[in-house]
Amino acid sequence: MYKFKSPNLDDSILHSSVTGTASSSSSSCSPLGSPQLIKSNSYSGTSSSNFPLEASDTSKSASKNVANSAVNTNEESSEFDAFLINSSPGNVNDSGAGSVPGRRNINRSSSYLRRNSCCMRIHAFIMRNWYLSYLVPISILCLVLIVGYLTRNYAKELLFWIETQNGWLIFVIFMALFTLVSFPIVVGYLVLLITAGYLFGWWKGWLTVILGANVGIAIAHATIRSFRHRISVHNAGVLQPAPPTIPISEFVKQCKPLSIPELRQGRAKETTAKWTVGEYLKGDPLSAESLVPEEINQHRSIVMDFLSNERMKRRHTHVLIVAGAEALPGYPFRQRSEFLYLCDCQIPGAVIVLLRSRRMELCTVICEPRREKEMDPTLAKIACKRFNVDQMLTLPQLKQLLCRRCSYASVKLWYTLDKSALSRYISELADLLRLSIDCPRHVMQYARSFKSPREMKTIRRAHAIASQSMEELISEHTPQHSLEQLRSLFTHKCQQRFAYQPLPYEPKLANGFGGVLLMDASCQYAGYCGSLARSWPICGRFTPPQKVIYNMLLALRYKLFTLVGKCDSIVRSPRELNIAFLTLLAEHLKELRVLPSNMNHVSDILKETGKFNCYPRLIKHIGLDLEESSGKLLNYPIRPGNVLSFQLSICIPQDCYQAYPEFRGVRCVLADSIHITEDHKVEILTGNCTSNGRNVEKLRNKRAERIAN
Repeated sequence: MYKFKSPNLDDSILHSSVTGTASSSSSSCSPLGSPQLIKSNSYSGTSSSNFPLEASDTSKSASKNVANSAVNTNEESSEFDAFLINSSPGNVNDSGAGSVPGRRNINRSSSYLRRNSCCMRIHAFIMRNWYLSYLVPISILCLVLIVGYLTRNYAKELLFWIETQNGWLIFVIFMALFTLVSFPIVVGYLVLLITAGYLFGWWKGWLTVILGANVGIAIAHATIRSFRHRISVHNAGVLQPAPPTIPISEFVKQCKPLSIPELRQGRAKETTAKWTVGEYLKGDPLSAESLVPEEINQHRSIVMDFLSNERMKRRHTHVLIVAGAEALPGYPFRQRSEFLYLCDCQIPGAVIVLLRSRRMELCTVICEPRREKEMDPTLAKIACKRFNVDQMLTLPQLKQLLCRRCSYASVKLWYTLDKSALSRYISELADLLRLSIDCPRHVMQYARSFKSPREMKTIRRAHAIASQSMEELISEHTPQHSLEQLRSLFTHKCQQRFAYQPLPYEPKLANGFGGVLLMDASCQYAGYCGSLARSWPICGRFTPPQKVIYNMLLALRYKLFTLVGKCDSIVRSPRELNIAFLTLLAEHLKELRVLPSNMNHVSDILKETGKFNCYPRLIKHIGLDLEESSGKLLNYPIRPGNVLSFQLSICIPQDCYQAYPEFRGVRCVLADSIHITEDHKVEILTGNCTSNGRNVEKLRNKRAERIAN
């Protein structure tokens, strides 16, 4: 290791350099103008170059400087280990003139003795020849093994001889042997333990082992400490002094910790970096992406067909404008399902425009309202290919396009108005073109309720991820887990199955009466959502009242699935299914005395039974969104291709005094998703997570058995 050292200056040098004239100082060519480079055996953690003041032209000061430089050049850096050597290092730059030479001579002589010691010379010779560093340890090990093999009979005879001696002599011999094995790289401790028990018995042998071990370690420690100056490990560079504390730079001082809202905002910005939903699926070996260009083109055609057939408006030019979601600070970005159904684009605030002429020619445009300048043609071409659109325009360019396409034709403008600035701009544009604005929300929801085979593949994968993660969570849950830990664990398990998109909502957990945990969770895969809800006992078994309520929900779910699976069923829409569930639930609640038995009016039954539910809406359509059902869509008949979510729950309040006492405070939830196939059969999408009461108890008991084993 090399470092710079500056020569020492005495008072005469300083005096001559200060009193020198400016001209002589500037023209001086003193040999002290450059620092001296010396070699050090160890590293002190600092490297500095101290430049002395320039001396005058006098030969006396120059000769002094040369002499001091020569002394410093031959001087070795004095750096010591505080543990191995109990002496403080001498400072070569001390200003005391009388004490420095003495310390230099002592340091020089001690370092000379260390360098010329036998151990250091052997170590240096071995280090210069790399093959000796392997050959010497192997030779020593072989020699030890050979000696041990040749003297195996002597060791046996020694043990027999020790057994025949006096007890106190045996004790002294054992003390010596324990001291010997306490030194480093000496084996035989286990042999002495066994032999002591054989010779002295259990309690005398126990005392002999404790005393011998402590005495041996004390003697070995004192011996090694007394010979520490002669150990060559310190000089070989194995033990180095700790480097000094690095001073904090100004840049580090200016760094300030971020608050939680700022960190969440930065996380939200990172999530918006992806352009499409397909980028979340990279690395998934079983990728089931549905928002591909062919599927999106089919979605656009279906939506425009429904809009054209609405009120027999086939002879009009239809313009559909769908606005994307805005990025909220501190929250992950989630695109609107209406926008995502027509374009796989994750740009916040983007707007997609579909124009279909009377010739059935479809033109797709993406507009960025925040963009002021026109996009570069090359980048626009790349973006159009990525988002599967025809043009990328700014807001003024979109206005020019609509004015040009809508001035000489009968046009129907479709847009969902709200209180945003874009809605005001669209309203002004419609007034300029003298067009009325129709709301396409219900038509688009009805079109999205029919899932294609490619969409069903993605929806099955999303529900499989959610249900498998939930079942693992039920199996691994312990009473020590907090609710926040369970939320994080469910998110981690979904991400392990390549569901990297942000969750549609944070998992909802609640502790039920009698040690039951209720959880409602969902995940998002390739833009589509999968959700379910389960209840399980924390201790491993349901109590009798909890089992009655849980089996009641299972029976109600089976009856509802049976009604949906019948082609000629009297229940045809989700709203009628909701009424059927409340009617069936009322019969069970009357048996538990939760509802009075003399209540017969339908409106009263539905009103009172709805108070014992945890969910405001029991049956709904799901897909790109967890709730694709408006009030109008719930009245439409259930068709093949629909995906429905059944959120069943029972909540009996603690103050429901008319109910049986053991059922007061009991809560239970059970949510599943189904798919209506082409032959009108029910496909349960959340079947990977068990819902049977016995299976749930077995799942919990397996966890308890693993912990017990």
